Amino acid sequence: MPGPARRRARRKKERLEAWALLTAVFVASVSGITYELLLGTTASFLLGNTVREWSLTIGVFLAAMGVGSYLSRFVAAPATEGEHPSAMGLLRPLIRLEVGMALIGGFSGLGLFAVFAWAESAFRPALYLTVGLLGAGVGMEVPLLARALARYGDLRETLSSVFGVDYGGALLASVAFPLVLYPSLGVARTAMVASLFNLSGALLILWTLRPPAPSASAETETETDQDPDPDQNQDPDPDVTDPHELDPQRVA
Repeated sequence: MPGPARRRARRKKERLEAWALLTAVFVASVSGITYELLLGTTASFLLGNTVREWSLTIGVFLAAMGVGSYLSRFVAAPATEGEHPSAMGLLRPLIRLEVGMALIGGFSGLGLFAVFAWAESAFRPALYLTVGLLGAGVGMEVPLLARALARYGDLRETLSSVFGVDYGGALLASVAFPLVLYPSLGVARTAMVASLFNLSGALLILWTLRPPAPSASAETETETDQDPDPDQNQDPDPDVTDPHELDPQRVA
């Protein structure tokens, strides 16, 4: 039966989309924590006073995350599917957000070193502007992805999955940065690697927005609905007389 087959294919597609969005949450968390650690390291390396710079960087980053999380409520989903917001209206802004964060974060290392070298007095405003923009972007990612994932399950499962994956990505980034990324790549190249995580998240989100391929059974049913049998709906010709209704005397 084509109906159950289509339902199974739809459920499989929805599971794949949900896993893709959860993976996007994971890579967004990895890139966000990497940016935070990278900016704190850059500030303490160039300005000294490690405790002060790390404290200010983390504080501003977390505050900006709160602002971004609040601003995410103004990203509306104009279309609806059933009772849940359409993923189209939520994920397209997320793609633009991921690309913007990749551009800002990827060049943050080189840009901050250039500002410190050419205009040292402008370094601190440039630093906290970068921290604020990246923190606000990270704060917007998780609420938007959670809202998009709400169409694949109830609120309890969605929130537990999103925050579990988010904290797992934060753990990976906090271990990989001091042990692998910074010692082997330095500041500038680590920022570029983190931007690749943002771009990979954008690609995962873009994959979930791909148009569904029409099935052969659906096309057949559509053609059947659109092209009814003309012989069934055609009115009989009034000029043609049924032979059984002829007058017997005239026939004789």
